[in-house]
Amino acid sequence: MKKARQLKRIARSRLKGRYWQTVVIGLMVNAVGIITSTYNVCSMYSAYLASGEDFMTFLSNYRNTSSSAFSSLMFLLSVATFPLFLGWALYNVKLIREEEPAFSDVISGYSYFLEYLALMFYRAVLVALWGAVFLVPAVIFGTLMDASSLVLLGFLGSVLICLYKIASYAMADYLMVDQKCAPTEAVKLSKELMRGKIWKFTVLSLSFIGYFLLLPFTLGIGIVFLFPYLSAAVAAFYEDARQVSPGLHLEAPTEEVFHVE
Repeated sequence: MKKARQLKRIARSRLKGRYWQTVVIGLMVNAVGIITSTYNVCSMYSAYLASGEDFMTFLSNYRNTSSSAFSSLMFLLSVATFPLFLGWALYNVKLIREEEPAFSDVISGYSYFLEYLALMFYRAVLVALWGAVFLVPAVIFGTLMDASSLVLLGFLGSVLICLYKIASYAMADYLMVDQKCAPTEAVKLSKELMRGKIWKFTVLSLSFIGYFLLLPFTLGIGIVFLFPYLSAAVAAFYEDARQVSPGLHLEAPTEEVFHVE
């Protein structure tokens, strides 16, 4: 497996000449989330100005007052645009492979609309069940024994196992759209593909933490410009993981993809 800095270098090289196109497409993919976040931030700021309280007191008393109609609309739009993220995965895989990605690749995610919803539900249930394996017994025995430390350990264990499983299933989107497999098969292949690679994926993810720490100074706008870079790096990780896992017999392009070192 390539190191995080190598994968990020590959991502940057593939984005050259396509960066602004990818920014625009990424903005369209995230449009619903951006609109919702902007609306909530503006509502919160307006409420803060009207309250006359100091900021910390306001935060402790603040309740989101978004209208139920707006929240319902945004939820429905979120569900309706979920497949764009699957198409976005295909777009970035093609970007890494230098296969002329286009917006039509993003739209192609709708070909898997029901399958992708099933994948998201199936994956969420698996993660929740794994978390419950640690949390439920700890809560039961901690309550019976009046041991709050046991409950805390169970909670921490639940969080860690959930994070591990999220990473283990992280490549399912790419596998579904790249290998055209069913939701359960995509999760199974992702688990096998990520075996022995969780730490590499974690290191790659943490290598972007500096950018995320700077986002508040850009009022969140920086995520629009970071999203394409992050997505391309994760797609590079997928391609690298696929290449070093011949035992899975995944379909692949005939030419060598990683010629940038």
